[in-house]
Amino acid sequence: MNSVARAWCCAVALSLLVPAIAGAQDRRNPFAELFGRLPEPQGGDETTLDFRTTTGVQWAQILQKDDATGDGDVPEGLAGGADAQLALNHVGGWLQTTAYARTAYQEYRREPAFGAPAYEAGGRVSMRATRRLSIDAGGHYARSPFFQLLEPSPFVFGEVTASGDPFIAYLIDNDSIQGSAGIIADYTKRSSLSLSGTWRETHFSLSPNDNFSARGFRGQWRRRMSRDLGVHVAYARDEVRQRRLGDSRFMNELFDIGIDYATALPIARRTRFSFATETSALREDKGKRHFRLNGTAELAQGFKRTWRASLGAFRATDFLPGFAAPVFSDTLHAGISGYLSKRFIFYGNLNGMESRIGFDDRDTYRTYSGDTRLTFAMSRHIGLFGQYVYYHYQLPPMVDSVVRLPRLSRQAYSIGIQTWVPLVNKGKGDS
Repeated sequence: MNSVARAWCCAVALSLLVPAIAGAQDRRNPFAELFGRLPEPQGGDETTLDFRTTTGVQWAQILQKDDATGDGDVPEGLAGGADAQLALNHVGGWLQTTAYARTAYQEYRREPAFGAPAYEAGGRVSMRATRRLSIDAGGHYARSPFFQLLEPSPFVFGEVTASGDPFIAYLIDNDSIQGSAGIIADYTKRSSLSLSGTWRETHFSLSPNDNFSARGFRGQWRRRMSRDLGVHVAYARDEVRQRRLGDSRFMNELFDIGIDYATALPIARRTRFSFATETSALREDKGKRHFRLNGTAELAQGFKRTWRASLGAFRATDFLPGFAAPVFSDTLHAGISGYLSKRFIFYGNLNGMESRIGFDDRDTYRTYSGDTRLTFAMSRHIGLFGQYVYYHYQLPPMVDSVVRLPRLSRQAYSIGIQTWVPLVNKGKGDS
């Protein structure tokens, strides 16, 4: 047995054995934290350190695949994997910190069989220097053997590790690193000024011409007019480079006079509507500016105590690793989640996106996806889950992208065991 196989077996054993000796505090729903739903803050200082694992098998099937170049590779068939994540959260009087580290391994049983390790780590610190002045900074690093065109839908009940990497678009090693820092001044009870800087890079070891980097800053003034309504004025500037473009670069400027609105609607109890707007101006080198109005709108409805349904529309301008031009996207999302009983939790998501890549290309880039997951709590620390994922994407002809597959439809079935172990749970008044 090689070292990778031994490591995978150890992770499986750890995911089963460690919860058997862990303690837990009583909650209104004793299984909530296993599902990833964190308890309500109790106030005062609090420190938690959680260990989560996911172990399971996945069977993936490619339903449609256009491979014009012959070098596109997406794994299918049977795979087994294990995932471990350590997360730290601390809330104090003047300091809040979060940190996490994650490692995962997938073994694909095809000819020839191969292993796919992944690593991820990150954190954020927020410090209140004075009563009206706050400082925050954060960073994130990820190494993955896969490139994804779609991001998994968020879990409504918290951060629970998904099984494997179901939204694979292309088998290629990539490393991503990003950082940010900012300062916020609440100079009155209703008004604030903020300034922040960001930096991110993505490197493709087998395709260095697709390496991506972006640096920028954002300044914003915000005024809260009422509990539900706010206005803001912002200016942001990002410089984006990709090695494929040589010395050329894109400048993304944000001239933003917008509205932030979130309120409970009178049409039904537990119904909320929110929206926000912004305007971006893009140009390549010293070319002419291209203006675009972006924004979000979302309607959320709670029902039957624990259930939540949402419908949202999102219009965005993004610079994405793997693409040599800006992506102008319009997205619709629908989701539902809730408890079938104290031991069963269900969620489902549907997503559809239509995008245009570059200023002049009128061809569209389309993606569709759907995923469902059902988890059963065997105990407070161990759960069984089943998951189904389907996605489809279609890139425009001759698009300048790291992805070598113009079209792909894929589905994946997963079953497995997830665990949650509270290593530290210390609140105000604990000894």
